[in-house]
Amino acid sequence: MIIYDSLYRLKKYCEKEQFMGWDPYDGLNSKLFHAIPFLDKIPFCRLVMIQTFKRNPFNLRRLALIPKQHNAKGIGLFLQGYCNLYRAVQKDHKLVELFGSAQDIVTQTRELADLLIEMRSDGDYHGACWGYNFDWQARLYFLFPKNTPTVVATNFCATALMEAYEITKEQK
Repeated sequence: MIIYDSLYRLKKYCEKEQFMGWDPYDGLNSKLFHAIPFLDKIPFCRLVMIQTFKRNPFNLRRLALIPKQHNAKGIGLFLQGYCNLYRAVQKDHKLVELFGSAQDIVTQTRELADLLIEMRSDGDYHGACWGYNFDWQARLYFLFPKNTPTVVATNFCATALMEAYEITKEQK
C-alpha cells in the first residue's frame, strides 16, 4: 500500500539521518554568520538572517555552514510517532514485516526517550523543560538564546515522554 511504503521510506530516512535535520528558523546557527565580527550582535541582521533561510526557495544551509542537529520538539514528535507505530503493530501483526517487531519499536522508543531526556534545558528552571536548538529572535529586540525553554517545545516533549512511559513503563 502506498501509505505504508511512504511511511517505511520516511522511517528509514529519519533513522539514517539519526533524527537530525534543519529547522526553518535555524539561520542563526550559521558558522559564517558568527564568523563576521559583531554581525550577530545587531538585532536587524539577526532577523534578516532568520528570514533569509526561512523564506528562501533554495536550501543554503550547507553553504552557510549550518549543521543538521537534533531539535527537542522534533524528537518529541518522532517519539510520539514511534509510540503510534508500536500501537499499530500491536493491532495489525502484518505490519511487523514492514516496520519491525513491537520489541524493535520499543527499543527505538527507549532510545528516543533517553535522547529527549538528555536534551532538557540546563539552567535554574523548575522541572523538566525544553527549548529549541538555535538562538531565535521574536520581533526586533527579543533574542532567546539556544535551549531557552518554551511552552510549545516542552508540551510536545512532555506529552511524548508520557506516551513512551505507557509503552515502556520505565521511569527516568
